[in-house]
Amino acid sequence: MRFLPAVVIVATSLLLVGSASGSTSTRSAKCSSGDLNDQYQSSLTITGVCYVVNGSSVTVDGDLTVAKGAMLDAISPGGSAILGSALPGNLTVKGNITVKGGAALLLGWCIEPNQGYGYHNCDTSQLGSADDHVGGNIISMNALAVIVHNVQVSGGITVSGGGGGDTCTTPSLFTEDTDPAVNGTQSIGYDFSPQNYSDLESNTVGKSIKVTGLESCWFGALRDSVTGNFVFSDNTISNVDGNEVVGNEIKSNMTCLGDSPPVQFGDSGSGSNLVSGKAKGECGFNVMQFDPYYEGGVTLPISVQG
Repeated sequence: MRFLPAVVIVATSLLLVGSASGSTSTRSAKCSSGDLNDQYQSSLTITGVCYVVNGSSVTVDGDLTVAKGAMLDAISPGGSAILGSALPGNLTVKGNITVKGGAALLLGWCIEPNQGYGYHNCDTSQLGSADDHVGGNIISMNALAVIVHNVQVSGGITVSGGGGGDTCTTPSLFTEDTDPAVNGTQSIGYDFSPQNYSDLESNTVGKSIKVTGLESCWFGALRDSVTGNFVFSDNTISNVDGNEVVGNEIKSNMTCLGDSPPVQFGDSGSGSNLVSGKAKGECGFNVMQFDPYYEGGVTLPISVQG
């Protein structure tokens, strides 16, 4: 099961601590809690639990850093069926996003079509209103969680280590997030109990994706379009239905090695990876896996030649 957060925040510059809605800063800024401002004309560091509010647009002209143990909740869950008339909150970062040890990044816009639990099956037909952009790379180093949905990333995405361990317990950082999608009951009546996981879905990535050494409850990489390579290796996931790395379009090479469980379809409802170059290891062209959601259940190749 996958569960996501979404919304509320306050920003702090180096000179001013407190709410700064609608203001701009020509210097490096910090947010310790609350809602982000409209625009940051330099870099921005998240030091606490901060948010991009539904319906707002936030721009960072430089780099954005999520400091150790902090959280940026810039993900917009649901839609009319989940949060009434909630609109996506859009974030543009012109430089890189760096997520440090024990921190969490939640970014993008995702609609769960079956609404049974979480938001892991993003309904791409309803995602056109989102407008999240990263001009550089997303780099995670021993982060707790990296959840990125329906985002245009000009550079690459690197997730190295972290994940909170081979467990499905609720991270304490998530309990600090007042987003109702993480803590509380949605209007449709589902009570969410967030778990430790990372997820890359429906993103457009200009360079490569590399995920290595992650230990978590669940991981998925679904329906991403990747111009470069995709490397997925030495990742340990406690959920038997984890490591769902399928339905992606890889325009170069794809390699999956040493993962537990091995790359699988799980309950994602996604098809085979489409790989234009070489496909090796668990996501090789000759690797077959059972997909229970494809026409009542059938064995399919994890990857096919693009």
